Amino acid sequence: ATRPAQGSLLVVACMEIQGNQLFTGPPVRPFSIAPCGAALQRGLQRPGDRLYKDRLENPMFTLAHLSDPHLGQMPLPSPGQLLGKRVFGYLSWTIRRRPIHDGPVLSALVADLKQTQPDHITVTGDITNISLPAEFARAGAWLRGLGHPADVTVVPGNHDAYVSVPWEQSLAHWAEFMSGNRGNGSDEAPTGADDFPFVRERQGVALIGVSTAL
Repeated sequence: ATRPAQGSLLVVACMEIQGNQLFTGPPVRPFSIAPCGAALQRGLQRPGDRLYKDRLENPMFTLAHLSDPHLGQMPLPSPGQLLGKRVFGYLSWTIRRRPIHDGPVLSALVADLKQTQPDHITVTGDITNISLPAEFARAGAWLRGLGHPADVTVVPGNHDAYVSVPWEQSLAHWAEFMSGNRGNGSDEAPTGADDFPFVRERQGVALIGVSTAL
């Protein structure tokens, strides 16, 4: 299998084990907790029974997934910021992509999400266009307008790692949306690219943030 070019989100809703297959979805009949707990314990390296019990108590979990929003109205880069790869991305944005991403579609999607109120929202990458520091700060404000960090999960994409940008000027603006269990039993915000992957548990569903772009 090929590696994904950007952020990926693995959703594990452990509901039923038959042989070597993991099925996801609402429960359809009674079944044993032990195999499911063992599967999550292997996958998350922690006991899975609590996830299973939470899932039984909350059988319906609505997950909204946004990808590649490429926020429009990109900040004007300085000449120095266009050195190297960014110049090609900026030309692509100016000539071809601006009419697509400056349009009303994303605003309409966000308005619909606020009306439907899903249990959780995931944004899997490419919030920025050419990884300008000002883009990251603006994207952080957009994410906070989308929802509370506990209710929104972000996984960076390849355009969010377009060029190397210091952590504090880039993904640190989104850290609260990437907090999660990193194997120590408690949720923590990332402090660098080495803090991937991460796991967030919501109503018995495990959201696993994996990024090969960083």
